[in-house]
Amino acid sequence: MKRYLTKLRFILLFIFLIVEITSITFGQDFEVSELITIPGDNRNFDILSSGWEGSGDIFICWENYLDSVYTIYLKQIQPSESGNIIVVSDTVPNTNPQVAIGEGVKIVWQSFVNNHWQILCKNYKNDTLSNVIRITDSLSDNITPSLSNNRIAWINEGKLMVKAFCQGCAEYDKPVVIDSICCSNPDIYTDDYYNYASILYEKGEEGNKQIYRAEYSYHYGSNDSYWTKNKISDGQNDINPRFGIYPEVLVYQSFISDIWKIIISSYFWIEYISDNSYCNFKNPFFFSYPQVTKGMNNEYTAFFCAFDSDSLIGNQEIFIKTFAYGEQDTIINISKSPGIDRKPYVEIVADSVAIIWEHEENGETDIWWAKDKYNPNYGSIESELNNLSNYNLKGNYPNPFNISTAICFQVESNINKNIEINIFNILGQLVRNMDTVVNKKGLYSIVWDGTLNDGSVAQTGDYFYIIDFGESQLYGKMTMIK
Repeated sequence: MKRYLTKLRFILLFIFLIVEITSITFGQDFEVSELITIPGDNRNFDILSSGWEGSGDIFICWENYLDSVYTIYLKQIQPSESGNIIVVSDTVPNTNPQVAIGEGVKIVWQSFVNNHWQILCKNYKNDTLSNVIRITDSLSDNITPSLSNNRIAWINEGKLMVKAFCQGCAEYDKPVVIDSICCSNPDIYTDDYYNYASILYEKGEEGNKQIYRAEYSYHYGSNDSYWTKNKISDGQNDINPRFGIYPEVLVYQSFISDIWKIIISSYFWIEYISDNSYCNFKNPFFFSYPQVTKGMNNEYTAFFCAFDSDSLIGNQEIFIKTFAYGEQDTIINISKSPGIDRKPYVEIVADSVAIIWEHEENGETDIWWAKDKYNPNYGSIESELNNLSNYNLKGNYPNPFNISTAICFQVESNINKNIEINIFNILGQLVRNMDTVVNKKGLYSIVWDGTLNDGSVAQTGDYFYIIDFGESQLYGKMTMIK
């Protein structure tokens, strides 16, 4: 009878998978391949991308465990692949590596020495690793460090701690307590600045946690700087908060009606809760294309959430769910393989979306990935941007900016026309449109004062702009910090 019930449950779940997961087709075709498969267990990876739109260097670091030896590796995967670089290798536990931009590439990990944890760091520059730098010492369990370009956050005895690497930051070279009670699992936004940082974290006892957000702001007029804390969620148990590509949108998992669901929250829309009811959605990661893209009905910018799900017994898979172009329920299975696939991470690699995750099968853990070119809507993206024959984008200055910024471009020939400058938030929603006249070749600029079409002031965050000449367009990205 037990075997029959198990088989029946499997059949029902399989029917659910067909109906809920694969009944709606999607215009991406991800190709799965192995990324890291050296002997031992390869796990707890982190990714660094040094450029925008997937144009810069990309590195992966990860933990390897083999024959009682813990090794932290670093590997470059773009623009060309490097060998596996050993950062540290020892019989003492070395785990939870993080990677970010520093003096070259900064690699941070936690190490268990003399019955306590410490956080260590090395810099990789010009094909050379620096000596070990000790960031902090004598820490308790569950410190889970999270690294940004200018700061590191961690947990010690339930306290959320932050330390800065750059001299312009208030927490430079000394740990600061941001929250002192029942904190865990921080995620600091990678692209922080000396005058802005944001951290998501859990707060509360095990089984009864909520998500909080701590933000650091420096106010130019008064020279005041401070951290503020806000409660983001109020569910029964909310965990695993993550920033995606942008700080305006955050995602976490929430235990609702005995099922783990995904919640996506943003400045720009009402909170979204996934509608799964037969299986768990875990370890969500929000992502979008790093530029404004255009579908066949002129809607802009698809965005997605990657997650893992136990929708088949003993066969946990990676999925992505779309949230754009009217296809709110489109879900696609990415991993499509036996074993346990978990903890997806999304990165833009050249002109492709790359989804990276841990794959466990036959008692071994490796790192896999799947890539496909930008294709947000049934293969019907119109590629209309950046025809540079007559125009040259000079960017915007300052960037990031606090009050206003000048968007600059070069016209290479004598023309006479009106042009539009359209500004979008990270969801692709048009928030401000401006125009100017181009009547000869030369350098032009138009100032955005940070206000939106409705007269309100833009929120802190990333924005795209398109300079539309009619026959061609230029696009760029800018960051406003209040």
